[in-house]
Amino acid sequence: MKFDDDRQTRFANLSGDHNPLHVDHQQARRSQFGGRVVHGVHIVLAALESLDWSTPTRILRLDAQFRAAVLVDDTVSFSTQTLADGSTRTTVRVGQQLSAMIVVETSHVDSIGRVTAPPTWSTEVVARSTFAEVSTSRGTDELAIDPLLWSKLFPGLANSLALADAAALLATTRIVGMRCPGQWALFRRLSWSLGPAGDSKATDASPGTIQFEVAGVDPRFDLATLAIAAGERLIQAEVIVREPPPRQAGMDVVSARVAPDDFIGTRALVVGGSRGLGELAAKVLASGAAEVLLTYRTGADDAQRVVSHLGRSAKAIQFTVEAPTEEFLRAIGEFAPTHLSYFATPVIARRPPATWHPP
Repeated sequence: MKFDDDRQTRFANLSGDHNPLHVDHQQARRSQFGGRVVHGVHIVLAALESLDWSTPTRILRLDAQFRAAVLVDDTVSFSTQTLADGSTRTTVRVGQQLSAMIVVETSHVDSIGRVTAPPTWSTEVVARSTFAEVSTSRGTDELAIDPLLWSKLFPGLANSLALADAAALLATTRIVGMRCPGQWALFRRLSWSLGPAGDSKATDASPGTIQFEVAGVDPRFDLATLAIAAGERLIQAEVIVREPPPRQAGMDVVSARVAPDDFIGTRALVVGGSRGLGELAAKVLASGAAEVLLTYRTGADDAQRVVSHLGRSAKAIQFTVEAPTEEFLRAIGEFAPTHLSYFATPVIARRPPATWHPP
């Protein structure tokens, strides 16, 4: 199964989880993954879809452990094993890389039931910057689902999985990705059990809603644990609270440390100047009166933001190291650089463990 761009977009619309890590290429490329990450709940539902669902079913128990990120355009494989207690374990791999293990126990129900149609989900993402902010977070959300989009994405589950179960899983990714912890969150583990309604830290949820509360935080491991309840469904989400990408110093800070004539007469070509050390080098050069031409590969918005800070003597142009265009070569000739600063960052390739590359 391939998690392509279209499927990623449709799942974000279905779940309401529009976290930039999942849907914004420019922001996601600045994460440690280098690209958009497939939603953890999307992987769980895809794994459930791969099972044999012949009758209306509900989830009694679920334990999903996430070992490695699945990126947009990755192709995954599922392997299934029936365990001694009657539950099913599905292993998810990208090539030989173990990505997730999902254990589920289900039972038959008379019908899949009904839930309300979804509202227009907010696309505003909360960005909590400290564990103190995370630790006090709590709230409610709606149990709702778009039946048409649900049936298109998961046709095997559409007529078999209890809709309230599906809506609860979708609400879980929306809560974690959009509200708590929000922008810098990543699932580590998701567990589900049944208990008496209200048997949770989240006790005030009304029918048709799902309630969440932070049950604990552990800053040593960048970890937050959420208690989530929808009726008798008790969900625990262990979430990694990632650090935001670092911001480079502003021109006011840089200019205070560079003499205004340090680089007079310098015409600097800064390859990879749209972010990181390249952005900082461009600011240092411009602060010392250099003319700067910076390049970017995909971050046009980032590059233009940097140029807007550097002043009128700076320009930006797109450049791919592996395939320079005639336009780029012509621009370099016209600019006639006297100095080159090279900060192009290659894509970090994920290499499966315990494998050898041919000679």
